[in-house]
Amino acid sequence: MKTPKEVRFDNFIRLFKKSGYSQQRLIDFLGVKKQYVSALLHRRGSLGDDVVLKLAEFFNVPWTEFYKTEEAEPYPAMPPDLEAIYPDIEYIYLEGNAGIKQALTFNISEFKASVLKDKKAADQDVRLSNLEREFENYRKTHSSGHDSGTSKKPARPTGSKRKAG
Repeated sequence: MKTPKEVRFDNFIRLFKKSGYSQQRLIDFLGVKKQYVSALLHRRGSLGDDVVLKLAEFFNVPWTEFYKTEEAEPYPAMPPDLEAIYPDIEYIYLEGNAGIKQALTFNISEFKASVLKDKKAADQDVRLSNLEREFENYRKTHSSGHDSGTSKKPARPTGSKRKAG
């Protein structure tokens, strides 16, 4: 299985060859030195998200094209309410400044943590409810018919006792 970095390089090289563009055109578009583009074409250097976004624009493809693998399963269908706002989120991420990206990433992380916390709390509520139900059943089955909730001391056994003497 290929690493994410290898997948990005494979897709970059595939798109570059398919485009028919010259290295110089890519150099001019990215505003980088010739050595940088040469390194990318030889699977060296950095091909981070910021570069991927610029390359997606250059090749006129979605940025996700750089992360596709042959083995990759398609993403599951998005719920309609999320599908409706996804283009806005993508636009904010792609066009926003670093502060907006950081805030969006932070909010998503906070949301995930909140969901996990809510799930843990719900699990605890279920466990508590189960314990309360078990206690109530135990109390009903072991009740001696007294409603006071206090238990009496058991009676002393009766029998003949010998007196010393």
